[in-house]
Amino acid sequence: MCLILQELAVLSPDGLFQTWDMHRFEKSFTQRLDQCEENVCMSLSEDSSVYVIGSQSHITFLDPRILKSVCVISSAERDSGVRSLSFNNELLTVGTGNGAILFYDIRNKKYLQCGCCSGEQTTLRLRTGEGWLSKDEMYVEYFFNECFPNSVYTHCYNNTRTKLFTAGGPLPSGLTGNYAAVWQ
Repeated sequence: MCLILQELAVLSPDGLFQTWDMHRFEKSFTQRLDQCEENVCMSLSEDSSVYVIGSQSHITFLDPRILKSVCVISSAERDSGVRSLSFNNELLTVGTGNGAILFYDIRNKKYLQCGCCSGEQTTLRLRTGEGWLSKDEMYVEYFFNECFPNSVYTHCYNNTRTKLFTAGGPLPSGLTGNYAAVWQ
């Protein structure tokens, strides 16, 4: 919900992006997104200048003034989907279904890079830990001895922007579990 724009933004899993006028309770805009597989998360920048929408393999940037796509980038982890998005000034933080947290520099239009281990530049990734997984009948019958990283379904920064809270759980339907961490 954007109080500055006085609208409510709604995202459907089948690729529809809608805005609703909060005063009249009427739909004001509908757009079918080009990237329409598994649209499961969105965020509005702190200054209300851009919406971002995460899908299976892309992140779409929408200008809220004209409600048009202004940029589409590929997810750095295309096979696991974007599951959560948040802004930290000019840095877009991306949580994935594969247990990674990525950082996209909006000004430079690229993911943050790290060359800390081998000297070779790679995309900077934080990885989720084990968390808790229920070893119930579903797990034993269908997933026994398989390893699933915890998806990052939500994340947010603290007020000083020095800590990042992340939470999630297993991606496969039928598994029960959870994960939470604070990064500093």
